[in-house]
Amino acid sequence: MKQVYNQFLGGLSYYDRNAPANTYHEGREIDPHRGAGYLQPGWLLSTITKSDDATQVIDGAIVDMCFDPSGAKMYFIDDNHLYQMTNIAGTTHTAFNADFDGSAHYYYAIPSASQGYKMIIYNISGTQYLFYAYKKATAGDVGTYDLTSAFNPDFFSTDVTTGKNDLEPTAIDMMEWKSYLYVSHGQYVARYDGANDVLDYHKLDLGKGWEVTKLFPTENFVGICASKKIATSGHSEQTASRIFFWDGISALPTYWKLVDDYDIRTAINKDGEIYLLTWGKDFTGVLRKLTDFGTEKIMKMKTSIDGTLTYYGKAGQNAIDIFGNRVIFGIENLIFSYGKEQEGQPMALTIPWGMPNVANEGIGAIKTALYNAVFIGYYDVTNGVKYILKAQSGNSTRATYRGNYTDMGQTIRVNYIKLYFKPLVASDSVTITLDTDYGTSNTPQQNAGVISHTLDGAITSKKFDLGGIECHSFRPCINWSVGGVAFSKICIDYDFISD
Repeated sequence: MKQVYNQFLGGLSYYDRNAPANTYHEGREIDPHRGAGYLQPGWLLSTITKSDDATQVIDGAIVDMCFDPSGAKMYFIDDNHLYQMTNIAGTTHTAFNADFDGSAHYYYAIPSASQGYKMIIYNISGTQYLFYAYKKATAGDVGTYDLTSAFNPDFFSTDVTTGKNDLEPTAIDMMEWKSYLYVSHGQYVARYDGANDVLDYHKLDLGKGWEVTKLFPTENFVGICASKKIATSGHSEQTASRIFFWDGISALPTYWKLVDDYDIRTAINKDGEIYLLTWGKDFTGVLRKLTDFGTEKIMKMKTSIDGTLTYYGKAGQNAIDIFGNRVIFGIENLIFSYGKEQEGQPMALTIPWGMPNVANEGIGAIKTALYNAVFIGYYDVTNGVKYILKAQSGNSTRATYRGNYTDMGQTIRVNYIKLYFKPLVASDSVTITLDTDYGTSNTPQQNAGVISHTLDGAITSKKFDLGGIECHSFRPCINWSVGGVAFSKICIDYDFISD
């Protein structure tokens, strides 16, 4: 008898048994979309030169990025600074502007800022500007950069022609919708009319206790994610969340929907479907989709990593984007993906990219740019470094696959495991093991389960005898150490024996 594992596009399963045949229980840095259905590693995240700990330009954790397609440039914002990358074409992405502020600095310092939040390119009277939002000690503000040389850090508070004012000193989000710039700050949503240089900083008031966490566009409404807070023992805690839908004009939202979680961390509109990342009631992050009746829980961010059930919590406000027709988002040290690349494929949750496990780490921002690259703002508090990472090429050296258990309901004898894959190339190396009875790891004696170009040459399959392991359940496991071996199927041969 044979059990065959040859479908992988279903992505991660929440449980390790009784799961769909096209899913797997663990897939750290595995991207089945990359090879059109083959089981293989995702890209190896590389560090952008001058954002690493040796020649570091980045001072704080990157919390947002903005792509300027007209100039092929990227902008980044951290706690107190703006940065500009002037060469993002091709595969190098190394040219930070060493004289960005005109004073031989790699950065522009935001005056009196305690936290940067958001950037967007917006048109004022026919001229494109970079708008950047930040919170000072007692107020929020939005500054501008003319994409050439001129900075105006206090634009909303001092230089708008009509309605200039401070914003609330809270988290700030910005979004362009129907030619207006909408800016959330605390319980309010401001509206800026760039054509007429008019700011209404309290255009919408959700009421005391509400705090907007994210804005997103829809065809007919501004989508507003907000959480209700109460004071508890000297600090605020989220108690309820709603999504408000507002026409951008009226004094009140048109309607709202309840979200059954404490905090909406971020949201994105993908082809008319709204995806949310929430946190609180499940003690972990939750991926949801907006429906006509509220939200549908797609999956908790609780998954097996290196054989250990691991919880992933709060996503950053700007740690979400679209890549390869999928929603991608970052939590702690991993980039998750949800969706499908082609029609006819299943909607799947995967973890295509990631970084090593380190305490006190996080992903502050994700942005897809041209030239088939994704930029990631990553910080590692434990080691005191902040990076800009790039997902574009290479193969993960941490990629790990554990299939779902096949439970036979009685004792069986496992005879061998045979794996089929694309021809090995130089340096390819993976290690095979077999888990049995929900916890016992078995390593083949032949080459300690290793398949490599050094040992085997350019082969396309390899069989490992297992010496007749007796068990009642099993699952195959693969660890990629070097290269991008792409597996098409895994066959496990077994016989039933008497209990």
